[in-house]
Amino acid sequence: GAAETSEDDSTLFAGTVQADSLKAISTGTVSNAAAASLQITSHAAFEAMSLTLGSALGDSVNFGSLEVTTTLATEIFEDSASVIDGTVQADSLRLTSTGSITNAANSTVSVTNNASFTGTSLNLGFANSDNVQLGSISSNTTGAAELSEDSSTLIANTVQSDSLRIVSTGSITNAANSTVSVTNNASFTGSSLNLGFANGDNVQLGSFSANTTGAAELSEDSSTLITNTVQSDSLRIVSTGS
Repeated sequence: GAAETSEDDSTLFAGTVQADSLKAISTGTVSNAAAASLQITSHAAFEAMSLTLGSALGDSVNFGSLEVTTTLATEIFEDSASVIDGTVQADSLRLTSTGSITNAANSTVSVTNNASFTGTSLNLGFANSDNVQLGSISSNTTGAAELSEDSSTLIANTVQSDSLRIVSTGSITNAANSTVSVTNNASFTGSSLNLGFANGDNVQLGSFSANTTGAAELSEDSSTLITNTVQSDSLRIVSTGS
């Protein structure tokens, strides 16, 4: 059945927590001890100052779905696919999964600073009536990475994937020293695109597609191949190759 805990201090999970659903509220940090096992069949919900789950030695963390509200950082390492359902709100987010990372309909993902995702694939922001707003995004997937953001999109650190699709209601840009490495097609839809012109960055795409109402600007540290559609008010492409 359901497990619920509310603690006026930090919360440390040790041993085994097994339940159909879990709700944990803490005035401090939420974490787990080495060799701990958190096995939640359905939904797991957390409210805390900060949260770190799944990074301890020999632990096992599996949720049917999850939601988190923290004033500071949220870090989750899940030994299965990750499904965001409800609200994830944090100052920063690091979500690592051994499977896919997705979100359910009507969910909200609100991250003030960087949101980092690592998994086999990422599909975030395409569910019905969801809302996704990130300060910046980083991701590492062996398969496709797809993000639809209800604000401007800023790529920071590294985005590495087999294919990439970013849809934004605002501009799409990248930060200094960031890396964008996509084996196959990278597709961008937004009000404008400016990618590869930041100091110390590195952008290499298998192929490139874009749809912007304003300017589209790409500087690539390799040859540039246009596939599918590039549609924009103006276009600037700088390439170190053909």
